Amino acid sequence: MSIRNKLLSVGFIATAAFILLLALMMLFQSQMSDLHRASELRESVHNSLLQLRRAEKDFLLRMDKSYAEKLDQQADVTKKRLEQLNALVDDKTSSQLIAQLESQVEGYSKNFERLVNAFEQRGLNENSGAYGALRSATHELEEAIDTAGRTELLVTLLQVRRSEKDFMLRFDDKYLGRVEGLLDELKKELSATPELASKVDAYRRDFDRYATRSKEIGLDEESGIKGEVRDVASNMEASLDQLDKQLSDLLQSRQATMKWVPVVVFAVIALIVIAMLVWVIRSINKPLNQLRKDMHKVQRSNDLTLSSEKFRDDELGDLVDSFNELLTYFRGVIQQINQSVETVNSLTQ
Repeated sequence: MSIRNKLLSVGFIATAAFILLLALMMLFQSQMSDLHRASELRESVHNSLLQLRRAEKDFLLRMDKSYAEKLDQQADVTKKRLEQLNALVDDKTSSQLIAQLESQVEGYSKNFERLVNAFEQRGLNENSGAYGALRSATHELEEAIDTAGRTELLVTLLQVRRSEKDFMLRFDDKYLGRVEGLLDELKKELSATPELASKVDAYRRDFDRYATRSKEIGLDEESGIKGEVRDVASNMEASLDQLDKQLSDLLQSRQATMKWVPVVVFAVIALIVIAMLVWVIRSINKPLNQLRKDMHKVQRSNDLTLSSEKFRDDELGDLVDSFNELLTYFRGVIQQINQSVETVNSLTQ
């Protein structure tokens, strides 16, 4: 390979290496940008989950279906943000946590929908669902007793209503037993009046329906559908905490990598370029030094029969060939001179 081609090769490799380093820096910068964007989306997901819980609490407090619709909309927004987050994060563990969180949001939305349906069946207000039917049955029973002139039974009915209100207020099973006992007592008193007894049965059915829906919903925060919703919400928060930690660790790891990888790559590139330059310099110096020694040897010995060794076919090889040809030419000239001298000497004798 010629010296020119060697130098061009060194330049080409150095240029390609620095382009590679630049591309690597741009890749790292893009990854860091994606991770910062992922961190912002993570905060958005956190806020979305808070909005989900807020809509849930607002619904439970006000019994307004508009908050249920708001929760559904917020669940869709949360899932879209999780999809965007998953597209940005190139990490298996983070993707698994995001998929788990998406599944939990879906489960939370479905459980909340079940909760809303159960509340609708029980009654979102005093005029709807099982609650509205129970109020109607109560009024009919009161009117029937009052019309029949059995005012002495109003005291028992009042105790039934009190236990009913205590159950609605505290959602404690013990009040269900009290209501059942008082209704049995009331029905016994009205056994001779089938019409009134049927009103008691109608009240019992509606109250049982209300109680069944209440148990389905959950008599406390840890039972029924409310307990399921709470468990899923707790799992969502735990998954989000894990995702927060994973993304934070990933961001720190990428930042650390971005600090040392370019330095290492630059050092490797520098070593390669230096090694190639040393190779080129040695490939020039060795034949040059040898040629210089051969020229000095010819100068000291005046021996034109000597020649210089050719190491390779490049510009320096051509120089060695030229030197050897010059020596050959000088030998020829000297031979001609010697012949001329001999001829002159022979003529003068």
